Amino acid sequence: MVRLGATPETIRATILALFVFSYPVAITLQALMAGVSPATLKVTAVLIPATLVGILTGRILASRITERMFIKITVVLL
Repeated sequence: MVRLGATPETIRATILALFVFSYPVAITLQALMAGVSPATLKVTAVLIPATLVGILTGRILASRITERMFIKITVVLL
């Protein structure tokens, strides 16, 4: 997306949509098709707050870094 000229806002929105929408769908499909152990559900529930903290932290940091720095961080992380 960076090479296509997407703005940092677009990239962040796309990544957020991936996490917020695809993971609940994935766990639901897994539960319906093959089942999910109670341990897996517990880990999933425990990680939800960390995910929300990460989203909020990302929003705060996004307003404090330059577009160039955002692109560098995105390339390194992905």
